[in-house]
Amino acid sequence: MTGLGSKPPIRQSDKRVIQTLLWALTPLLNLRWSILLPWVTIFLMVALDEGKSVSAYARALGVKDRRIVSRYLRDIGERARNGGPGLGLVTVEQLPTHSRARARVLLTAKGRSVAQAILQQMRKPVDERRPVQCKNCKRWFLPQRSDAKTCSPRCRLALHRKRKRSHSRPSTVAGDGVSNFATDRRPGSSSK
Repeated sequence: MTGLGSKPPIRQSDKRVIQTLLWALTPLLNLRWSILLPWVTIFLMVALDEGKSVSAYARALGVKDRRIVSRYLRDIGERARNGGPGLGLVTVEQLPTHSRARARVLLTAKGRSVAQAILQQMRKPVDERRPVQCKNCKRWFLPQRSDAKTCSPRCRLALHRKRKRSHSRPSTVAGDGVSNFATDRRPGSSSK
């Protein structure tokens, strides 16, 4: 058996991609924690190319038996295949009998809302969570909060101490002899 530690670790940039995927799946996980991957896959296929037939989605997924895709569509539809409530994300609309395809799959309002939430989550890391340079150590980091200025609590404390020291010392502005403090109390000066 080879050592598990012999493989190179996952790079930080790759971890960000994985984190983006996890953030994107959050709206689906909020619907039901035990959501199955095939349900997620078929939902994303419908969101990507809405209005196709069940057979078209089965072909796109490489599933030979369209009945499998039909079962998954029922589970993410209004009524699950076991008769219980489904997720309510898609609806299967029956078409006129003269049409070659008998039905087409559409997103419901709830399905559109979940698809929009997924898109927002996908955009978050790009729009709001860009790498930021630490104000203290100048290293780049991916902030956990949008207002983060430092990469760690240690750097935050060090930056706080630097600011505190710089505010406690009297200094002059650009050599013009004007003090930052209203009262200049140097040894030998009178304050009367």
